[in-house]
Amino acid sequence: MENKRRGENELWETEAAQLISCIEATQVRDEKEKMGYELALQVAESCHHSDWATTTDKSQNVMTQPDQTSTFPVDHLYQPIAVDTSVVAMASLQILCVFELLLMGVASWAAPQHAEFVVEPRVLYDTTCRCGQKGAARIVGGNDATINEWPWQAALMYAGSQQFCGGSLINDRYVLTAAHCIEGLQASDMNVRLGEHRLSTTGETTHVTRSVSQIIGHAQYSPGDELNDIALLKLSSPVTVDPTVLPVCMPPPNPTYANQEATVTGWGTTSSGGSSSDTLKEVVVPVLSNTACQATNYGTAIKDTMLCAGEAGKDSCQGDSGGPLVFQDGGGNYDQIGVVSWGSGCASPGYPGVYTRVNKYLDWIKDNTADGVYCSGAVL
Repeated sequence: MENKRRGENELWETEAAQLISCIEATQVRDEKEKMGYELALQVAESCHHSDWATTTDKSQNVMTQPDQTSTFPVDHLYQPIAVDTSVVAMASLQILCVFELLLMGVASWAAPQHAEFVVEPRVLYDTTCRCGQKGAARIVGGNDATINEWPWQAALMYAGSQQFCGGSLINDRYVLTAAHCIEGLQASDMNVRLGEHRLSTTGETTHVTRSVSQIIGHAQYSPGDELNDIALLKLSSPVTVDPTVLPVCMPPPNPTYANQEATVTGWGTTSSGGSSSDTLKEVVVPVLSNTACQATNYGTAIKDTMLCAGEAGKDSCQGDSGGPLVFQDGGGNYDQIGVVSWGSGCASPGYPGVYTRVNKYLDWIKDNTADGVYCSGAVL
């Protein structure tokens, strides 16, 4: 499935042109990548396209409670667009406007006198794919994953093709990893391999390799205590999303996941100081509350931006760094709740693995992936 953000989209161009009689549309581009349109809609009651019906007092497509949000396709704009008479003048109302796989903008209404569209490039969605869909069912204490079981798993490779860290695809052109993985490296020093299973085998999977055009490390990363151990890699070009290369979902902002089970994946060593795994491995680990983790040998080194998971015999290890810790939500999708960060040894009693807590960085991720397109189901 080719992402609609890439290349020309004749339908999109045609439909957008049809709106110009009512909406001032300014194309917004990032280098050669189409991001969307910045739209300015004048007074709604006086703006009609030939395909629009006469504006009426009510429209079922518009949520009319003040300070609420409604989402509907742009083709519904050809139906009457008006605020309900129960919305008093100047009450605020937002409408999310989805057009041909992309969120084009947010309409902020001050009813009934004025409405305007403002571009929201941080939230572009492809509604034909859904994030966090695990592949076929089926690390330390873990098992070999099946081929393409974890389609968001990324292998960070040195230019000489040696795997050194993990990562996760979060949209069509960004990989999430740990800041300590990219410390001292330039974008040209590495590439990213997606859809991989056995590193030494060719032909087993149709893996995708991309060079890295930009490294975005967290500005407040602190190597001494591993605070803000999170980074993004911008791929040289977007990937085509399919069942073998598919983004993971981002988690909701509030859950702690304490006392839940999660899965960590990677090609890291299978014992502390041991040799790396050639095959992608997976292991299910229990998530600790931060209070419980601070009661381990780590003590106050555990901060609220960190998450602990693992037990004796089950943990991530060297080479897994930057990889994803995922949790299956109630809808069956996998949300990335952690980034493999640090620990004392691997799978040692009293020393669980420590992860960067992803839902503490959702705004940072959103702000730094403005030109990426997310699959539906992401919460950004």
